Amino acid sequence: MLTELSLRRTGERVELPNTETVTTILPSGWVFIWTDHFDEPLFLQPALASLSRGCEVISVKIEEHIMYSSAELWRDGDQAWFVSHHLERGLLDLTSVGDLPAFFAEIKADYVMRQAKYDAKNDPLKVDFIFDVPIETAARIAGFRHDVGDSADKGAPYDVLEATQPRPVATPL
Repeated sequence: MLTELSLRRTGERVELPNTETVTTILPSGWVFIWTDHFDEPLFLQPALASLSRGCEVISVKIEEHIMYSSAELWRDGDQAWFVSHHLERGLLDLTSVGDLPAFFAEIKADYVMRQAKYDAKNDPLKVDFIFDVPIETAARIAGFRHDVGDSADKGAPYDVLEATQPRPVATPL
């Protein structure tokens, strides 16, 4: 997979995914690749279609400063499902396509209930619970959340990756 992405291990290891691009094998068996670039071209739709031939690939995008999150599953070159939340479209915004996992309805209901209970308090500090719905959907499959410290093997460092050729540049929308 790393070769297909034009990436290679540098030999450096870090304890947390806080460098530009890292990888590890999660306890669930999924190969985890982290990048700190939101629209990393290596993980846009054409690349995900190619990467998922003969397997499944989950992509999660998170941009906390604008409260955007998305998760999608690709299987054998096709997008099986996609779900996103963008606060700018509304607090309860959830956009989805495809055949979401059966447990998605349970996750959505749980976080909508949490949002309603919190909003009923009229707390001036606003909290966006719906932001977690796409993230939790992917986490149920792969067993990893970016904001949970023990999602990856404790003490199992992440391998730092570098590009083997110049990376494509994302084009703005």
